Amino acid sequence: YKKGTKLYDLGKYDEAIKSFEAAFELKDEPVLLYNIAQAYRLANKYPEALRFYRTYLRRSPKAPNKAEVEQKIADMERLIAEQIP
Repeated sequence: YKKGTKLYDLGKYDEAIKSFEAAFELKDEPVLLYNIAQAYRLANKYPEALRFYRTYLRRSPKAPNKAEVEQKIADMERLIAEQIP
């Protein structure tokens, strides 16, 4: 998790995703799903970000940042729709 956070802060999103995924495999913490979604979003990989945001809310239905995540889901859906020719 710490390595993923450092990579995220450095803007190395693809590497951060790998570290966050490895951390999630070791410890089932839904907040890691949010971190993965954020890294995918900032790497402009919107379908992957959307999937992880949705998974995060499914695993944490009472998340304190639920409204923010729901807005990000709407944003990802819009961005994906804009990419379709």
